[in-house]
Amino acid sequence: MKELALAIVAWIVLAGLLTYCRETGAVEQKDETAVWFTTGMWSRHNNDHATDEWNPMGQTHAKYRDNNTGLGLEYDYNESESVIVGEYRNSLNKHTNYGVYAWRPVQTGCWKAGGMAGMATGYADRFPATPIGGFLISCDGEETGFNITWLPTVVVAIQLKMRIK
Repeated sequence: MKELALAIVAWIVLAGLLTYCRETGAVEQKDETAVWFTTGMWSRHNNDHATDEWNPMGQTHAKYRDNNTGLGLEYDYNESESVIVGEYRNSLNKHTNYGVYAWRPVQTGCWKAGGMAGMATGYADRFPATPIGGFLISCDGEETGFNITWLPTVVVAIQLKMRIK
C-alpha cells in the first residue's frame, strides 16, 4: 500500500509540473523532428520477489529478466513530444509490443525530462494489452542518445538509441 501511495503522489507531482510548463510557456518549443532507432532495454526491478501487494499486474515470479533485447523507433515530432513504438523480450521472458506517447518539456542541454504513457502486450494474461506510464529522462546527442524510464513501484529501464534522421 505504501508503494501505491508513493506512485499516486509521484503522478500528481508530475501532472502538476507538466501542466505548469505547458500552460505558462516555461519551456521554449522548437520545430525539430528526429527519428531514432532504439534498442531493447536493460532493466532493474524494484523487488525481485514480487507479490500482488506492489505489482499491479499480479505476477509472482521470483526473478525477473533484466536483459530485455528488442528493436524500436522513436519519432520526435517536436522538441518535447515523441511517439515510441517497438518490441522486446520482456522481464517475464515473453514477447512484448509497445507504443507510448512521451512528453519531455523540461530541457537543458542534451537532457530532457517528463513523462510517458501507452500500452504494452505480454504482461497480463487476462488482458491483451496493459496500460503503462511513468517518468522519462532522455539525453539526445547529434547521433546517439539514451532514455531512462521509471515506472513507479515496478522498474527502472535504460534504452539506447541512434539517430537515423
